[in-house]
Amino acid sequence: MHNIPIKPTVGMAGRFKIEAIRPDGSKRVLADWFDNLILDAGLERLGTASALGTCAVGTSSVAVNAAQTSLQVLAASTTTQQAKVYGTQATAPYYAWNRTTYRFPLTTAIVTGSITDTTLTVSAVSSGTIKVGAVLTGTGISANTTVTTFGSGSGGIGTYTVSPSQTVSSTSITSTYATAAGTLAEVGVGWGATTMFSRALILAGGSAASVTGSIKSKTLTVTAVTSGSVVVGSVVTGTGVTANTVVTELGTGTGGTGTYIVSTSQTVASTALTCTVAGAEAPITVLGDEILDVTYELRLYPPTSDVLGTVVLDGVTYYTILRAAYVTDNSMWGHDRIGGLAFLIGTSAAYGGSYAYPDTIGEITSYPSGVISGSGSKSRVPYSANSKTAEGSFTWGVNNGNLSGGIGAILWRVYGGNDYSYSLEAYQVGFYEADYTTPLKIPKDNTKTLTLSFSVTWARKTL
Repeated sequence: MHNIPIKPTVGMAGRFKIEAIRPDGSKRVLADWFDNLILDAGLERLGTASALGTCAVGTSSVAVNAAQTSLQVLAASTTTQQAKVYGTQATAPYYAWNRTTYRFPLTTAIVTGSITDTTLTVSAVSSGTIKVGAVLTGTGISANTTVTTFGSGSGGIGTYTVSPSQTVSSTSITSTYATAAGTLAEVGVGWGATTMFSRALILAGGSAASVTGSIKSKTLTVTAVTSGSVVVGSVVTGTGVTANTVVTELGTGTGGTGTYIVSTSQTVASTALTCTVAGAEAPITVLGDEILDVTYELRLYPPTSDVLGTVVLDGVTYYTILRAAYVTDNSMWGHDRIGGLAFLIGTSAAYGGSYAYPDTIGEITSYPSGVISGSGSKSRVPYSANSKTAEGSFTWGVNNGNLSGGIGAILWRVYGGNDYSYSLEAYQVGFYEADYTTPLKIPKDNTKTLTLSFSVTWARKTL
Protein backbone atom coordinates (compact mmCIF):
# COMPACT_ATOMS: atom_id res chain seq x y z
CA MET A 1 0.00 0.00 0.00
CA HIS A 2 1.22 3.49 -0.84
CA ASN A 3 0.04 6.53 1.08
CA ILE A 4 -0.71 9.82 -0.59
CA PRO A 5 0.92 11.85 2.23
CA ILE A 6 -1.28 14.93 1.93
CA LYS A 7 -4.63 15.60 3.54
CA PRO A 8 -7.20 18.07 2.26
CA THR A 9 -9.20 19.86 4.96
CA VAL A 10 -12.88 20.59 4.50
CA GLY A 11 -14.28 23.56 6.40
CA MET A 12 -17.69 23.40 8.06
CA ALA A 13 -20.10 26.11 9.11
CA GLY A 14 -23.80 26.30 9.92
CA ARG A 15 -26.58 28.75 10.65
CA PHE A 16 -30.21 28.80 11.82
CA LYS A 17 -33.45 30.52 10.89
CA ILE A 18 -36.54 30.29 13.12
CA GLU A 19 -40.15 30.90 12.09
CA ALA A 20 -43.57 30.47 13.71
CA ILE A 21 -46.65 29.44 11.75
CA ARG A 22 -49.97 30.85 12.93
CA PRO A 23 -53.27 28.90 12.80
CA ASP A 24 -54.25 30.80 9.64
CA GLY A 25 -51.07 29.60 7.90
CA SER A 26 -49.25 32.93 8.01
CA LYS A 27 -45.61 32.98 9.09
CA ARG A 28 -43.68 35.28 11.36
CA VAL A 29 -39.90 35.29 11.44
CA LEU A 30 -38.76 34.97 15.04
CA ALA A 31 -35.03 35.00 14.22
CA ASP A 32 -33.51 35.48 10.79
CA TRP A 33 -30.31 33.71 9.79
CA PHE A 34 -27.69 33.58 12.55
CA ASP A 35 -24.54 31.51 12.99
CA ASN A 36 -23.98 28.50 15.23
CA LEU A 37 -20.94 26.91 16.84
CA ILE A 38 -20.19 23.36 15.76
CA LEU A 39 -19.26 21.59 19.00
CA ASP A 40 -16.21 19.42 19.63
CA ALA A 41 -18.52 16.45 20.16
CA GLY A 42 -20.13 17.14 16.79
CA LEU A 43 -16.80 17.21 14.97
CA GLU A 44 -15.79 13.98 16.69
CA ARG A 45 -19.04 12.25 15.76
CA LEU A 46 -18.35 12.76 12.04
CA GLY A 47 -15.67 10.10 12.06
CA THR A 48 -17.98 7.27 13.04
CA ALA A 49 -21.67 7.86 12.44
CA SER A 50 -24.40 10.26 11.39
CA ALA A 51 -24.27 13.56 13.27
CA LEU A 52 -27.61 15.06 12.26
CA GLY A 53 -31.29 14.17 12.45
CA THR A 54 -32.68 15.91 15.53
CA CYS A 55 -33.37 19.56 16.33
CA ALA A 56 -33.76 20.81 19.90
CA VAL A 57 -34.73 24.11 21.52
CA GLY A 58 -34.14 25.23 25.08
CA THR A 59 -34.42 28.04 27.58
CA SER A 60 -30.86 28.67 28.76
CA SER A 61 -28.89 31.79 27.84
CA VAL A 62 -25.58 30.32 29.05
CA ALA A 63 -22.85 31.27 26.58
CA VAL A 64 -21.95 28.72 23.92
CA ASN A 65 -18.59 26.98 24.12
CA ALA A 66 -17.11 24.17 22.05
CA ALA A 67 -16.88 21.72 24.97
CA GLN A 68 -20.66 21.57 25.43
CA THR A 69 -22.44 18.43 24.27
CA SER A 70 -26.10 19.42 24.53
CA LEU A 71 -28.47 22.30 25.12
CA GLN A 72 -28.23 23.58 28.66
CA VAL A 73 -31.96 23.44 29.46
CA LEU A 74 -33.92 21.32 26.99
CA ALA A 75 -37.48 22.44 26.27
CA ALA A 76 -38.45 20.32 23.25
CA SER A 77 -36.96 18.29 20.42
CA THR A 78 -38.15 16.90 17.09
CA THR A 79 -37.00 14.57 14.34
CA THR A 80 -39.72 15.71 11.93
CA GLN A 81 -38.12 17.11 8.77
CA GLN A 82 -40.63 19.30 6.99
CA ALA A 83 -38.45 20.26 4.03
CA LYS A 84 -34.96 19.75 2.64
CA VAL A 85 -33.12 21.50 -0.18
CA TYR A 86 -29.48 21.34 -1.17
CA GLY A 87 -27.03 22.70 -3.69
CA THR A 88 -23.64 24.26 -4.35
CA GLN A 89 -22.38 27.81 -4.68
CA ALA A 90 -21.66 28.35 -8.39
CA THR A 91 -18.97 31.01 -7.88
CA ALA A 92 -16.18 31.61 -5.38
CA PRO A 93 -16.22 31.25 -2.44
CA TYR A 94 -17.29 27.70 -3.26
CA TYR A 95 -19.30 25.65 -0.80
CA ALA A 96 -21.93 22.93 -0.75
CA TRP A 97 -25.01 23.51 1.36
CA ASN A 98 -27.92 21.55 2.75
CA ARG A 99 -30.93 23.29 4.30
CA THR A 100 -33.23 21.17 6.47
CA THR A 101 -36.38 22.51 8.13
CA TYR A 102 -37.28 20.76 11.37
CA ARG A 103 -40.89 21.12 12.53
CA PHE A 104 -42.16 21.25 16.09
CA PRO A 105 -45.84 20.41 15.47
CA LEU A 106 -49.04 21.10 17.35
CA THR A 107 -50.69 18.48 19.54
CA THR A 108 -54.42 18.45 20.13
CA ALA A 109 -56.88 17.05 22.61
CA ILE A 110 -60.64 16.72 22.06
CA VAL A 111 -62.68 16.92 25.28
CA THR A 112 -66.17 17.68 26.54
CA GLY A 113 -66.33 20.48 29.09
CA SER A 114 -67.80 23.72 30.33
CA ILE A 115 -66.33 27.02 31.59
CA THR A 116 -67.55 29.09 34.55
CA ASP A 117 -65.59 32.29 35.11
CA THR A 118 -61.96 31.07 34.91
CA THR A 119 -62.64 27.39 35.66
CA LEU A 120 -62.76 24.80 32.89
CA THR A 121 -64.43 21.55 33.97
CA VAL A 122 -63.62 18.59 31.72
CA SER A 123 -66.16 15.76 31.97
CA ALA A 124 -64.93 13.50 29.16
CA VAL A 125 -61.83 13.05 26.97
CA SER A 126 -62.12 11.78 23.41
CA SER A 127 -58.41 12.02 22.56
CA GLY A 128 -55.16 13.61 23.62
CA THR A 129 -54.00 15.37 26.77
CA ILE A 130 -54.64 18.93 27.98
CA LYS A 131 -51.50 20.90 28.76
CA VAL A 132 -50.79 24.20 30.49
CA GLY A 133 -50.40 26.82 27.76
CA ALA A 134 -52.88 25.10 25.45
CA VAL A 135 -55.27 27.27 23.44
CA LEU A 136 -58.95 26.29 23.63
CA THR A 137 -61.47 26.57 20.81
CA GLY A 138 -65.12 25.55 20.50
CA THR A 139 -68.66 26.93 20.34
CA GLY A 140 -68.97 30.02 22.51
CA ILE A 141 -65.34 30.05 23.68
CA SER A 142 -63.59 33.46 23.63
CA ALA A 143 -60.69 33.94 21.23
CA ASN A 144 -57.24 33.20 22.66
CA THR A 145 -58.58 31.31 25.67
CA THR A 146 -55.58 29.64 27.31
CA VAL A 147 -55.09 27.03 30.02
CA THR A 148 -52.98 28.74 32.70
CA THR A 149 -52.77 26.14 35.50
CA PHE A 150 -53.94 22.67 36.44
CA GLY A 151 -56.73 22.36 39.02
CA SER A 152 -57.90 18.87 39.92
CA GLY A 153 -57.15 17.78 36.34
CA SER A 154 -53.68 16.96 35.06
CA GLY A 155 -54.38 16.35 31.40
CA GLY A 156 -57.69 14.53 31.48
CA ILE A 157 -60.96 14.76 33.42
CA GLY A 158 -60.98 17.44 36.12
CA THR A 159 -60.72 21.21 36.48
CA TYR A 160 -58.31 23.74 34.99
CA THR A 161 -57.83 27.49 35.31
CA VAL A 162 -58.23 29.39 32.05
CA SER A 163 -58.02 32.97 30.85
CA PRO A 164 -60.04 35.08 30.08
CA SER A 165 -63.07 34.69 32.33
CA GLN A 166 -66.26 33.55 30.54
CA THR A 167 -69.29 31.30 30.74
CA VAL A 168 -69.63 28.39 28.30
CA SER A 169 -72.11 25.54 28.67
CA SER A 170 -70.99 21.94 28.13
CA THR A 171 -69.67 21.48 24.61
CA SER A 172 -66.94 19.86 22.55
CA ILE A 173 -63.64 21.66 23.10
CA THR A 174 -60.42 21.39 21.16
CA SER A 175 -57.23 21.98 23.13
CA THR A 176 -54.27 22.92 20.91
CA TYR A 177 -50.73 22.96 22.28
CA ALA A 178 -47.49 23.84 20.57
CA THR A 179 -44.76 21.33 21.42
CA ALA A 180 -42.23 24.18 21.52
CA ALA A 181 -44.46 26.80 23.15
CA GLY A 182 -42.93 29.28 25.55
CA THR A 183 -39.82 31.42 25.81
CA LEU A 184 -36.80 29.98 24.00
CA ALA A 185 -33.19 31.16 24.13
CA GLU A 186 -31.08 28.35 22.60
CA VAL A 187 -31.23 25.99 19.63
CA GLY A 188 -29.20 23.11 18.31
CA VAL A 189 -29.08 20.15 15.95
CA GLY A 190 -27.55 16.74 16.51
CA TRP A 191 -28.09 13.00 16.51
CA GLY A 192 -30.36 12.95 19.57
CA ALA A 193 -32.26 15.31 21.85
CA THR A 194 -29.32 15.50 24.24
CA THR A 195 -26.43 14.90 21.82
CA MET A 196 -25.83 18.06 19.86
CA PHE A 197 -23.70 18.60 16.75
CA SER A 198 -24.03 22.37 17.12
CA ARG A 199 -25.53 24.93 19.49
CA ALA A 200 -26.39 28.62 19.27
CA LEU A 201 -28.02 31.30 21.36
CA ILE A 202 -30.96 32.69 19.46
CA LEU A 203 -30.33 36.04 17.78
CA ALA A 204 -33.64 37.84 17.43
CA GLY A 205 -34.25 40.89 15.31
CA GLY A 206 -31.73 40.20 12.54
CA SER A 207 -32.53 40.63 8.87
CA ALA A 208 -31.02 39.87 5.49
CA ALA A 209 -31.69 41.20 2.00
CA SER A 210 -30.73 39.42 -1.23
CA VAL A 211 -30.14 41.91 -4.04
CA THR A 212 -28.35 42.45 -7.33
CA GLY A 213 -26.06 45.44 -7.36
CA SER A 214 -22.70 47.04 -8.11
CA ILE A 215 -20.33 49.32 -6.20
CA LYS A 216 -18.36 52.25 -7.62
CA SER A 217 -16.25 54.22 -5.17
CA LYS A 218 -18.56 54.40 -2.13
CA THR A 219 -21.86 54.13 -4.01
CA LEU A 220 -23.80 50.89 -3.98
CA THR A 221 -26.37 50.74 -6.78
CA VAL A 222 -29.10 48.15 -6.25
CA THR A 223 -30.86 47.16 -9.48
CA ALA A 224 -33.02 44.28 -8.23
CA VAL A 225 -34.24 42.91 -4.91
CA THR A 226 -34.94 39.19 -4.47
CA SER A 227 -35.96 39.41 -0.81
CA GLY A 228 -35.71 41.65 2.24
CA SER A 229 -34.78 45.33 2.57
CA VAL A 230 -31.46 47.15 2.56
CA VAL A 231 -31.04 49.25 5.72
CA VAL A 232 -28.34 51.44 7.23
CA GLY A 233 -25.98 49.20 9.17
CA SER A 234 -26.26 46.29 6.74
CA VAL A 235 -23.03 44.39 6.10
CA VAL A 236 -22.63 43.86 2.35
CA THR A 237 -21.13 40.58 1.15
CA GLY A 238 -20.69 39.03 -2.29
CA THR A 239 -18.08 38.22 -4.92
CA GLY A 240 -15.38 40.89 -4.95
CA VAL A 241 -16.79 42.92 -2.06
CA THR A 242 -14.22 44.16 0.47
CA ALA A 243 -14.59 42.59 3.93
CA ASN A 244 -16.61 44.59 6.47
CA THR A 245 -18.29 46.81 3.89
CA VAL A 246 -21.23 48.48 5.65
CA VAL A 247 -24.16 50.59 4.38
CA THR A 248 -23.70 53.95 6.14
CA GLU A 249 -26.31 56.16 4.46
CA LEU A 250 -29.35 56.02 2.21
CA GLY A 251 -29.01 57.54 -1.25
CA THR A 252 -31.95 57.32 -3.60
CA GLY A 253 -32.81 53.90 -2.24
CA THR A 254 -35.01 53.41 0.81
CA GLY A 255 -34.76 49.63 1.17
CA GLY A 256 -35.18 48.51 -2.42
CA THR A 257 -33.68 49.53 -5.74
CA GLY A 258 -31.64 52.72 -5.79
CA THR A 259 -28.33 53.95 -4.39
CA TYR A 260 -26.71 53.64 -0.95
CA ILE A 261 -23.47 54.92 0.54
CA VAL A 262 -21.06 52.28 1.84
CA SER A 263 -18.09 52.55 4.18
CA THR A 264 -15.28 51.38 1.91
CA SER A 265 -14.36 52.70 -1.55
CA GLN A 266 -14.09 49.91 -4.12
CA THR A 267 -15.21 48.76 -7.56
CA VAL A 268 -17.50 45.73 -7.84
CA ALA A 269 -19.26 44.73 -11.06
CA SER A 270 -22.94 43.84 -10.93
CA THR A 271 -23.37 40.65 -8.92
CA ALA A 272 -25.53 38.94 -6.31
CA LEU A 273 -25.14 40.65 -2.92
CA THR A 274 -26.37 39.95 0.58
CA CYS A 275 -27.02 42.84 2.98
CA THR A 276 -27.19 41.52 6.54
CA VAL A 277 -28.04 43.11 9.87
CA ALA A 278 -27.11 40.93 12.82
CA GLY A 279 -29.66 40.33 15.50
CA ALA A 280 -29.03 40.54 19.23
CA GLU A 281 -29.00 37.63 21.65
CA ALA A 282 -32.55 37.62 22.92
CA PRO A 283 -35.19 35.00 23.74
CA ILE A 284 -38.13 34.45 21.43
CA THR A 285 -41.69 33.51 22.37
CA VAL A 286 -43.67 30.77 20.66
CA LEU A 287 -47.41 30.98 21.30
CA GLY A 288 -49.48 28.02 22.37
CA ASP A 289 -51.19 27.63 18.99
CA GLU A 290 -48.12 28.10 16.78
CA ILE A 291 -46.07 25.57 14.85
CA LEU A 292 -42.33 26.19 15.15
CA ASP A 293 -40.08 25.68 12.13
CA VAL A 294 -36.30 25.71 12.62
CA THR A 295 -34.20 25.67 9.46
CA TYR A 296 -30.57 24.61 9.72
CA GLU A 297 -28.15 25.26 6.88
CA LEU A 298 -24.90 23.31 6.94
CA ARG A 299 -22.09 24.30 4.59
CA LEU A 300 -19.05 22.31 3.44
CA TYR A 301 -16.20 24.45 2.13
CA PRO A 302 -13.73 22.61 -0.13
CA PRO A 303 -10.05 23.55 0.00
CA THR A 304 -9.39 26.01 -2.82
CA SER A 305 -5.59 25.80 -2.92
CA ASP A 306 -3.57 22.93 -4.37
CA VAL A 307 -1.70 20.71 -1.91
CA LEU A 308 1.67 19.39 -3.07
CA GLY A 309 3.32 16.12 -2.03
CA THR A 310 5.24 13.06 -3.20
CA VAL A 311 4.70 9.31 -3.35
CA VAL A 312 7.26 6.62 -4.25
CA LEU A 313 6.10 3.70 -6.42
CA ASP A 314 8.54 0.97 -7.50
CA GLY A 315 11.43 3.25 -6.59
CA VAL A 316 10.13 6.14 -8.69
CA THR A 317 9.23 9.43 -7.00
CA TYR A 318 6.00 10.95 -8.25
CA TYR A 319 5.28 14.57 -7.36
CA THR A 320 1.59 14.93 -6.61
CA ILE A 321 -0.90 17.77 -6.83
CA LEU A 322 -4.08 17.27 -4.84
CA ARG A 323 -7.03 19.47 -5.74
CA ALA A 324 -10.74 19.51 -4.96
CA ALA A 325 -12.96 18.40 -7.85
CA TYR A 326 -16.54 18.98 -9.01
CA VAL A 327 -17.04 21.72 -6.38
CA THR A 328 -20.13 23.09 -8.16
CA ASP A 329 -21.73 19.65 -8.66
CA ASN A 330 -24.19 18.82 -5.89
CA SER A 331 -24.03 15.11 -6.69
CA MET A 332 -20.37 15.19 -5.66
CA TRP A 333 -20.44 17.84 -2.91
CA GLY A 334 -23.22 18.31 -0.40
CA HIS A 335 -25.66 15.68 -1.64
CA ASP A 336 -29.09 15.78 0.00
CA ARG A 337 -27.97 12.96 2.31
CA ILE A 338 -25.63 15.40 4.00
CA GLY A 339 -28.48 15.34 6.52
CA GLY A 340 -27.06 11.99 7.63
CA LEU A 341 -23.63 13.53 7.82
CA ALA A 342 -20.54 11.38 8.44
CA PHE A 343 -17.16 11.33 6.69
CA LEU A 344 -16.03 7.93 5.45
CA ILE A 345 -13.48 6.82 2.82
CA GLY A 346 -13.41 3.33 1.33
CA THR A 347 -16.85 2.30 2.61
CA SER A 348 -18.44 -1.02 1.76
CA ALA A 349 -21.21 0.75 -0.14
CA ALA A 350 -22.10 -0.58 -3.55
CA TYR A 351 -21.12 2.72 -5.19
CA GLY A 352 -17.60 3.28 -6.45
CA GLY A 353 -15.19 5.52 -4.70
CA SER A 354 -12.07 6.03 -6.80
CA TYR A 355 -11.23 6.15 -10.51
CA ALA A 356 -8.02 6.17 -12.51
CA TYR A 357 -7.61 8.47 -15.53
CA PRO A 358 -4.97 8.59 -18.27
CA ASP A 359 -4.76 12.39 -18.36
CA THR A 360 -3.97 15.14 -15.86
CA ILE A 361 -6.23 16.72 -13.27
CA GLY A 362 -8.81 19.34 -14.20
CA GLU A 363 -9.84 22.65 -12.66
CA ILE A 364 -11.45 22.78 -9.21
CA THR A 365 -14.88 22.84 -10.87
CA SER A 366 -14.00 19.90 -13.12
CA TYR A 367 -12.19 16.54 -12.97
CA PRO A 368 -9.48 14.54 -14.80
CA SER A 369 -10.11 13.73 -18.44
CA GLY A 370 -9.92 10.53 -20.44
CA VAL A 371 -11.31 6.99 -20.22
CA ILE A 372 -11.70 5.95 -16.59
CA SER A 373 -11.09 2.71 -14.72
CA GLY A 374 -12.68 2.18 -11.32
CA SER A 375 -10.81 0.60 -8.44
CA GLY A 376 -11.47 -3.11 -8.00
CA SER A 377 -11.75 -2.95 -4.21
CA LYS A 378 -11.76 -0.49 -1.34
CA SER A 379 -11.15 -0.57 2.39
CA ARG A 380 -11.98 1.82 5.20
CA VAL A 381 -9.53 2.41 8.05
CA PRO A 382 -11.32 2.49 11.46
CA TYR A 383 -11.59 6.00 12.87
CA SER A 384 -8.90 7.04 15.33
CA ALA A 385 -10.42 8.92 18.27
CA ASN A 386 -9.94 12.70 18.26
CA SER A 387 -8.10 12.65 14.92
CA LYS A 388 -10.82 14.41 12.89
CA THR A 389 -9.44 12.37 10.00
CA ALA A 390 -11.04 9.78 7.72
CA GLU A 391 -8.78 7.28 5.96
CA GLY A 392 -9.31 4.61 3.37
CA SER A 393 -7.63 2.83 0.49
CA PHE A 394 -8.45 1.81 -3.06
CA THR A 395 -6.90 -1.07 -5.00
CA TRP A 396 -6.60 -1.54 -8.74
CA GLY A 397 -5.93 -5.25 -9.24
CA VAL A 398 -4.45 -6.91 -12.30
CA ASN A 399 -7.69 -6.36 -14.22
CA ASN A 400 -8.22 -2.71 -13.23
CA GLY A 401 -6.48 0.55 -14.05
CA ASN A 402 -4.60 -0.75 -17.07
CA LEU A 403 -4.86 2.44 -19.06
CA SER A 404 -3.01 3.02 -22.31
CA GLY A 405 0.09 5.06 -21.52
CA GLY A 406 -0.40 4.75 -17.75
CA ILE A 407 -2.33 6.47 -14.97
CA GLY A 408 -2.06 10.26 -14.97
CA ALA A 409 -4.58 11.10 -12.26
CA ILE A 410 -6.93 9.64 -9.65
CA LEU A 411 -10.38 10.88 -8.60
CA TRP A 412 -11.53 9.84 -5.13
CA ARG A 413 -14.52 10.66 -2.97
CA VAL A 414 -15.57 10.90 0.65
CA TYR A 415 -18.90 9.28 1.45
CA GLY A 416 -21.62 9.90 4.00
CA GLY A 417 -25.38 9.91 4.26
CA ASN A 418 -27.70 7.68 6.20
CA ASP A 419 -26.34 4.58 4.45
CA TYR A 420 -22.88 6.03 3.73
CA SER A 421 -23.25 5.63 -0.04
CA TYR A 422 -23.57 9.28 -1.07
CA SER A 423 -20.69 11.48 -2.16
CA LEU A 424 -20.07 14.44 0.16
CA GLU A 425 -16.65 15.47 -1.15
CA ALA A 426 -14.59 14.80 -4.28
CA TYR A 427 -10.85 15.23 -4.86
CA GLN A 428 -8.37 14.64 -7.66
CA VAL A 429 -4.65 13.94 -7.51
CA GLY A 430 -2.25 14.17 -10.45
CA PHE A 431 1.23 12.66 -10.85
CA TYR A 432 4.13 14.77 -12.18
CA GLU A 433 7.85 15.24 -12.54
CA ALA A 434 9.67 17.35 -9.92
CA ASP A 435 8.53 20.56 -11.65
CA TYR A 436 4.88 19.73 -10.78
CA THR A 437 4.06 20.54 -14.41
CA THR A 438 5.28 17.67 -16.60
CA PRO A 439 3.00 14.62 -16.26
CA LEU A 440 4.66 11.43 -15.02
CA LYS A 441 2.23 8.55 -15.49
CA ILE A 442 2.13 5.41 -13.38
CA PRO A 443 2.89 2.43 -15.71
CA LYS A 444 0.12 0.16 -14.45
CA ASP A 445 -0.49 -3.06 -16.44
CA ASN A 446 -2.06 -6.50 -15.96
CA THR A 447 0.96 -7.79 -14.04
CA LYS A 448 0.74 -5.19 -11.30
CA THR A 449 -1.52 -4.27 -8.42
CA LEU A 450 -1.77 -0.65 -7.26
CA THR A 451 -3.08 0.31 -3.82
CA LEU A 452 -3.30 3.95 -2.79
CA SER A 453 -4.54 5.28 0.53
CA PHE A 454 -6.15 8.68 1.00
CA SER A 455 -7.28 10.76 3.96
CA VAL A 456 -9.27 13.90 4.66
CA THR A 457 -9.59 16.09 7.74
CA TRP A 458 -12.35 18.45 8.83
CA ALA A 459 -12.56 21.57 10.96
CA ARG A 460 -14.77 24.55 11.74
CA LYS A 461 -14.83 27.23 9.07
CA THR A 462 -14.61 30.85 10.24
CA LEU A 463 -16.94 33.00 8.15
